[in-house]
Amino acid sequence: MDAKRFGAKILIRCDKGDEIVESIKKVCLDNKVKLAAVTGIGAVNNVIIGLFDPVEKKYHQAEVDKTEEITGLNGIISNMNGDIYLHVHIT
Repeated sequence: MDAKRFGAKILIRCDKGDEIVESIKKVCLDNKVKLAAVTGIGAVNNVIIGLFDPVEKKYHQAEVDKTEEITGLNGIISNMNGDIYLHVHIT
């Protein structure tokens, strides 16, 4: 993973095999980011996603073990219980 700061913006490039959420969290910790918006595009392979069931009102995990394109990654970075918290949606 590489990250470069341009004023208030930070660009992150994950390498194959990097875990997206953990990579973003590390950059946030390294740069003392406490509140931000995040957007991205790219590709993933072997990804675990959380799917919300509105009837049961709980999350289920699904694993996709193939290469897929990310056409949009959007979310927020905030803090929860003193830790970096990401709320991210991906298509």
